[in-house]
Amino acid sequence: MDDRGPVRVTATGTPPHEGLWDCPTKMEVTWEYRDPDLTVVWAQPGVAAADHPYGAVFYGARDKLILRGGDGGTYTEEKAKRYVPPAGGVTVFRSPGHHRNFLDCVKSRERPIMDIAAAHRVATMCIIGNIAYRLGRPLEWDPVRERCIDDEQANRMLGNPGRGSYHL
Repeated sequence: MDDRGPVRVTATGTPPHEGLWDCPTKMEVTWEYRDPDLTVVWAQPGVAAADHPYGAVFYGARDKLILRGGDGGTYTEEKAKRYVPPAGGVTVFRSPGHHRNFLDCVKSRERPIMDIAAAHRVATMCIIGNIAYRLGRPLEWDPVRERCIDDEQANRMLGNPGRGSYHL
């Protein structure tokens, strides 16, 4: 899904009651994609999967896959390690990690697994999720134009005005 974006985003959350922070202490964001139809849900603090508090659960038509971990590394179930794609199936690149992959690609001139376009799509997901939360309503998103459809209030929140020119 690196080359496309969601078409709809919904977010709910619990605002903080006190303290320095203005971000929700509990939040859930849902992004809906088309072609292929896919729903991505992110939750904070989330639900522990199996025996680890961090990770992801991927649901398919016949099974699910649990990934454990976070920024320190990820660990998958044995069934994923043993999986062999069927004839004509897709073999997924086994990354040595984003940092190592980036350095290898500097040398080889190949495209890294997380190139700038994919990183942009990930950042966009976070931004429009936060806008949907702040507005308290779903957003219809045009992933080609990167604008909310018929929603100027949300579109005004896509960028921040600059701080002006730098002065000494």
